Amino acid sequence: MRLRLFIALLTSFVSLYAQAMSGANCYTSLDNPQEIQGDNINERLPLASTSKLITSYWAIKEKGIDYRFATVFYFTQVGRDLYDLHIQGSRDPFFGAERAHYTISELNKRGIKHIRNLTFDENFKFYWSVDDPKRNNSVAEGFYVPQDPVPRKVMLQLRAFSTLLKGYKETYYKAAKIGVKMVKKPVFTIQDIEFQSDEDFKKTQNPADHIYVVNSTPLSSLLKEMNRNSNNYAANQIFEHMESEEKFSQFIEKDMNLDMHSVVMFNGSGDRYDLSDGAHYNEATCSAMLKILINLHKTLLDQHSSFSKIATVIGTNSGTPTSLYTNDKTYDSVVAKTGTVNPAVTLAGVASTKKGLIFFMFNEKTNGTARSWNNARYIIRKKLTQLMSQFNGGVRMKAKSFSFVSFDNLSFSDLVDSSGEILQ
Repeated sequence: MRLRLFIALLTSFVSLYAQAMSGANCYTSLDNPQEIQGDNINERLPLASTSKLITSYWAIKEKGIDYRFATVFYFTQVGRDLYDLHIQGSRDPFFGAERAHYTISELNKRGIKHIRNLTFDENFKFYWSVDDPKRNNSVAEGFYVPQDPVPRKVMLQLRAFSTLLKGYKETYYKAAKIGVKMVKKPVFTIQDIEFQSDEDFKKTQNPADHIYVVNSTPLSSLLKEMNRNSNNYAANQIFEHMESEEKFSQFIEKDMNLDMHSVVMFNGSGDRYDLSDGAHYNEATCSAMLKILINLHKTLLDQHSSFSKIATVIGTNSGTPTSLYTNDKTYDSVVAKTGTVNPAVTLAGVASTKKGLIFFMFNEKTNGTARSWNNARYIIRKKLTQLMSQFNGGVRMKAKSFSFVSFDNLSFSDLVDSSGEILQ
């Protein structure tokens, strides 16, 4: 009986190990990017959250590393110290508690404290906890369809935090640390909150008494936070801001001559995407992923930036890559993004070695259990360490620690030209 149990357990482990081993892995050097080494490099497999590196590439290539998401606030005075407010959104991926606190502070400085009617359009994607100071280390916050959060959900969030001042003190002190001075004791009241489409607002718009623009921090900062915490919500908002999967397919074919046989993106995060025929995942071949990573690296250099500015440096930066893959060979020498979905565990990035930059992708198939995920991570950890040894070990980067605040001293503007057009 004991022998049978042992054989059953051993068979189960071998089967699990074999399943995790089946997948793909590949690498190439910056000096010779056409020479891709590895196994099963041309089978399209689920990317999981390494998708976020592709989303990062698309956004950087099309918008630039210094791009800021702009949310426009239109104020009409309707009484003494009372205003109607309409918010025109841009799918800003990190408009949550912190940005609300910052915005209220800036409005208070301008004498705006009381709102009669607050309306917002379909592109204002307010999600309270996405940048809440108490939940900055949350992982994979997300909605799962392109429209989310729909106006009803946004309205529920706004009404749930109707004063929008919960946790203000924490934001106040975080702002002070980065040199942003906020009002110490803000006042902000809202009588009513409703959805108003952008089309309807433009039809009925009267000249606003005040127009303010609330900007995000630069795209590089948003991507670093998105990749560090694997924030699905932020990744999906950026992807939809870029106009979703059809536009991505057009972009990647034009930019790199890659078609759907090589890469398919349903969303920006890599999480499950449900269609009428079942669950789908972003997928790419190992070789296509390497090409994208190299192009991302070159694009970042062209914009006077680097991989370490938009993703986790293993060792220096907190995040899953550091917790799972840090050792004496990888410490401060690898910038990477992890991924986990039911059928796969993945890791992709760039290694700084004594023989130059090495771009890599590891994709291990799993059966969706915690046990198979852990086994896949063990295999990837072993392969990554072997890769570093193959190229004579790592060369440490000049990496910096990273903490995220969703606004800075350039995030609020009231500049409007003579025709009423917003100056950004």
